[in-house]
Amino acid sequence: GQSMPEDLVIRPVELYDVILGMDWLSCYRVHLDCFRGRVVFGRDAGRLVYQGVRPTSGSLVISAIQAEQVIGQGCEAYLATIVMSESS
Repeated sequence: GQSMPEDLVIRPVELYDVILGMDWLSCYRVHLDCFRGRVVFGRDAGRLVYQGVRPTSGSLVISAIQAEQVIGQGCEAYLATIVMSESS
């Protein structure tokens, strides 16, 4: 056997907007690449890659619940993830 230390964090379900099950992920041939921070969808129309963006120093990352609260207080919010790349 091989030892794999764990650092599990229990989070309330209310913190998440959606939870995708293994059946849905399998149906759409989704590959989660946690090391590279990306999700790859193996669609019939071609591969779709969602690449997460790592925050740089000075970037502020807040939860969806915190965002909802500050938007409710009248703050403006902008969210964009747009990347165009051509496959080689």
